[in-house]
Amino acid sequence: MEAIVLRRELSCATAPSALFVVLADLDRLYRMLGQPTVSREPIVGEGSARFVLRGRTGPKAIPFTELPPQWNAPGLLVSKRVLHQGLLASVSTRFTLTPQMQGTQLLIEMQLEPRVPQIGWLIRLYGQGTLWHLARTLAKIDAGLQRGTKVQQRLADFVEPSLASAVTKTKAALTPEEQPLVDSLLALLRRTDDLDIDSLRLPMVCEALGQSEPSVMRLLLLASAHGLLQPSFDVLCPSCRSPASQHDHLGELSDESFCALCELRVPVEFASNVEVTFRPSLTVRSLSRPLYTSVNPSASPHVLTQLVLPASSSVQFHVPNEPGAFRLWARGGASGVLKVSTLGPQQASITVTDSIVPASVEVAMGGTLTIEHATNQARHFKLERTEWTAQRLDGHKLTLHPLFRQLFPSELPKPLVQLSIPSVSLWQCEFASMGELCSALGDSGAFRQLLELQQAVEKAIAAESGAVLHSVASGLVAAFSSSESALRAAVLAQRAVMTLRADNPFAHLLGMRLGLYTGSASVVDQDRRLDYFGQTVAICARLASEAHSGDILLPSSMLSLCESIPGVKAGPIFSIVGKGLSSAVSVSRLSVEMLS
Repeated sequence: MEAIVLRRELSCATAPSALFVVLADLDRLYRMLGQPTVSREPIVGEGSARFVLRGRTGPKAIPFTELPPQWNAPGLLVSKRVLHQGLLASVSTRFTLTPQMQGTQLLIEMQLEPRVPQIGWLIRLYGQGTLWHLARTLAKIDAGLQRGTKVQQRLADFVEPSLASAVTKTKAALTPEEQPLVDSLLALLRRTDDLDIDSLRLPMVCEALGQSEPSVMRLLLLASAHGLLQPSFDVLCPSCRSPASQHDHLGELSDESFCALCELRVPVEFASNVEVTFRPSLTVRSLSRPLYTSVNPSASPHVLTQLVLPASSSVQFHVPNEPGAFRLWARGGASGVLKVSTLGPQQASITVTDSIVPASVEVAMGGTLTIEHATNQARHFKLERTEWTAQRLDGHKLTLHPLFRQLFPSELPKPLVQLSIPSVSLWQCEFASMGELCSALGDSGAFRQLLELQQAVEKAIAAESGAVLHSVASGLVAAFSSSESALRAAVLAQRAVMTLRADNPFAHLLGMRLGLYTGSASVVDQDRRLDYFGQTVAICARLASEAHSGDILLPSSMLSLCESIPGVKAGPIFSIVGKGLSSAVSVSRLSVEMLS
């Protein structure tokens, strides 16, 4: 059936790169155009569309699908909707951006397909009105950009009584000096767009409030504990870099997630691809994040070009006019490398099936790449930058925070789920001579002395942002984000013991041996507490048992870290074997001196 094509041109004062960002933010653009919010359901099967959408206006809403948007930043953006019912079969919008001396010449092409030819006149009339409204809206946005006005912004609605109650409770949990931070956080919530408020990231909040990360972490955790905010554990897809799944609780995470858009199974890697964001809790904001489209190109700024490859087709596109290595990727996970250089050929070709052949191809800057798509289903294809520089709060860093463990003791993984992490620094300390202390002071006196010692050690752990995991025999197990912080805390702890020994006539009976080790592990639910499991835990326990009172036993590979810590001396290097160790571990004993 012959489609109806309508065109309109706009002269915009905004540069192409900035204007493309506006056009690519389809959620915000559709909202400003007055389109209703939608719900989406993943599609399992063939075809390029990955979601069925329905307007949230009632059961009679017409279901439709969206083809993955196509773009070549910053010059081209194409979106298409296919309606399953009604007079209109499909509508496609194409934006072509041509740079001018000042600003951009924007060509808008709208293609509408009526379901039956007899209503073509009606569809044309509808299209003309829609195109006029779109052009008028874009002109308004362009003018706003020149004035520095956020004409697209829409603020979130709050349940004011619940919001006021949550703010009061949060303030009560903070010191008087910290309480103004709650007002600053509230002001941030009130000025944040409704489309952004459900993904508050730690670095962004730090910048907005002008505060350090430790202060903001404490604020966000207390706000979450008292009903102002809700943390979200988001499993990020390695391709689109959007959440493949979002979870309100740690116990909802599984070993893997599935990205319906990219058709990828995503293994959950707790310290790398699980991002923690925050949003207003449902008690203060009853609506969740609104959706206006299935896929928002602005959420994937690393994607320079995205195409829809029809079944059994040949497609060409121009590669970037800049040198570098880029990733080629097709839905389902087929990937390859594109090298753009000054001396490469002007044209090259690849074949895309379940893999990309050849896996690496070189093209000159601004040259063309031909894609031979040899499969019987349409799917989208991307050219991506490989850098991933966005700072974020990962799941492991959150669970390492002592305040998280204190405020959310029920936040635990599923019993059979192990959340793998590539590296954690553990140390285990054991207090020696407890029998002699009990004989000298009696059980009650010895216990008071032990509590004083534990508090001193816990203070040293907190000073380096470590987390006390649990008690073991007459000692503690602690975790840290890095070997450096774990070693500094161990030295502080040994000096704290020395101070107690110097200040108390009976404390000379006390001693502490400490083993320190760094390696991979899994975050698990251990006896209804958040703990670690694996070989790293076993080796750490073995080092603690081999340590002598007053020293720190650690792998010899960590000795270089001692150079920056005064008053620490390393002994000879030796190996320990057996008792559950799969191989010998090269270690050294550190002696700690008091500083004057």
